[in-house]
Amino acid sequence: MTGSHARVTVAALMRAYIAVLSLALVAGCGSVPAEVDEDADGYSADVDCDDDDATVHPGAAELCDDVDRNCDGDPTAGAVDGARWYADVDGDGFGDPGTPLWACTPPAQAVKDGTDCHDDNADAFPRSTATEKPGDGIDTDCDGLDACTDLNCDGLPDLVVPSHHDGDYSVTQPATILSGPRGWALEQTALTMNGTLGVAAADLNHDGYMDVVHASFNDGQTTNTDSFVYWGSATGRAASDRTAMASHGAHWPCVGDLNGDGWDEIVLADHIDGDYDTESYVYWNDHGTFSAEHRTVLPTIGSTYCSIAKLDGDDYPEIVFSNYFNGATRNISSYVYWGAATGYSPSRRTDLPTVGTYAHTVADVDSDGDRDLIFWCHHNDVSHFNEGTYIYWNNGGASGSAFSVAARTPLQGMGGWHGAVVDLNGDGHNEVIVPGYHNDSVPGGWDNMAYTYVYWGNATNNYSAADRTTLSLKGVLNVVPDDIDEDGHIDLLLSSHHDGDSYTASAIFWGGPGGRVSDANRTELFGFQTAWGAAIADLDHDGHKDVFLPGYHNNGWGNLSYSRVYWGGALGPRPNYFDEWATRGAWSALIVGR
Repeated sequence: MTGSHARVTVAALMRAYIAVLSLALVAGCGSVPAEVDEDADGYSADVDCDDDDATVHPGAAELCDDVDRNCDGDPTAGAVDGARWYADVDGDGFGDPGTPLWACTPPAQAVKDGTDCHDDNADAFPRSTATEKPGDGIDTDCDGLDACTDLNCDGLPDLVVPSHHDGDYSVTQPATILSGPRGWALEQTALTMNGTLGVAAADLNHDGYMDVVHASFNDGQTTNTDSFVYWGSATGRAASDRTAMASHGAHWPCVGDLNGDGWDEIVLADHIDGDYDTESYVYWNDHGTFSAEHRTVLPTIGSTYCSIAKLDGDDYPEIVFSNYFNGATRNISSYVYWGAATGYSPSRRTDLPTVGTYAHTVADVDSDGDRDLIFWCHHNDVSHFNEGTYIYWNNGGASGSAFSVAARTPLQGMGGWHGAVVDLNGDGHNEVIVPGYHNDSVPGGWDNMAYTYVYWGNATNNYSAADRTTLSLKGVLNVVPDDIDEDGHIDLLLSSHHDGDSYTASAIFWGGPGGRVSDANRTELFGFQTAWGAAIADLDHDGHKDVFLPGYHNNGWGNLSYSRVYWGGALGPRPNYFDEWATRGAWSALIVGR
């Protein structure tokens, strides 16, 4: 009895416990009670690593405060207020972009700049001035090229300042100013120049060194003289290492790949061979060699300037010549030679009437995707005051039909050589700036003020005198636009050749809100009859843009003229802070490398 009674009692107790447990499960909706979420952040204590802080829970944003906010065991990994760093193994201050590191504090051997292209070479980094050695597999300045883009391969801009005349056309002197980490020096190699007017630079033979093309006008005896390619090398250019190319009073060289084979051709714009009805040449590049046997003759008339640019939809660029004078009149046509697989020919040429155009600009003036042509008028047989500057609008047609007299806009000017196309006020419409050289519309000569005109763009591309700004400066041949003081507004450098005196002021007209420029806001920089080649660049890599003015003439060939660099500062170039080098007859100049 006793044992049986005990068994019944235990069984009853078990049944009662099960019943109570069943009721509890029913009351809890079929689950065991959850852990309590004390901080009400949606995570209970069984997964929340700090259930007293609502900012701490799985998935929370990590911060650099030594609190493990996302409960991953690391209090700083992936912190949103951390920074991206890059491993800098070679210690040159530039990191490897392929090894990003996210951390709250700088990791060892890491930097924030991840633009190094060779993190195993302390001499190779962006803007390095260590000597580039073409073909060695090391892109020393990280510009994407294992080749030199300046003349002495140090990554700093150099200047080619050739001489057209120093009392005679045959000039033998150094023509290159070389930059370096410790300053500037005139290259010691003397080069013979036959009245050099224009120069161009390119790696023409694919050896990694920049070569320089000199367009020769006169050798002191005749305009039927040779132009030259001076070949670059690890030791610079040598007087004996050059290739001669026959030319006829050449004013300007153009360089570009005309047939798509990867090798740049040379075009020489020839001005005179005894008369102005002469031949210009295309010298085809035969894997780094140029010869008379491999050239194309293109008739031109007193040509002074050329451009290579694609003006239609095919794969072959066009060649544009400014024809200036035929011996009797400047009212003649300039030419567009249309490119094709078979080359260039007078049978594929468009003649565009122009007036005394010394140069032209190729630009998409109306922003429709097709490049237009502006022929700047220097002289119209009567005066420098004229309406012979024309915008020829590109209608997007096929070769030979893209331009016509019916689709051109005349602009009044005062004889400048080369203006500019730029959107000064950021409204999406380009302004056209026509430089003013000389105002002989009334008696007075150089006593008269000359005017440069800023023609303001608009939605209808109706450029007219009704909407233009006048800038007063004599002798302006060229306009160079740039944000010189880097304040977000485009400024205009107007380079002056003459104002009745050879030593004359060029000027920077400072841009401001709305893009407006005026006579009242300018800085004058004096130079020696600046002709062509005024330029703006950070020549010393100090972070400020400098202004270069080549020097042509100083009121007589017996006097030295000087080319000048006005050094930039936080507020732009300063009139009394410049370096100069003795030069004679610097008709043009070229910056090689940026």
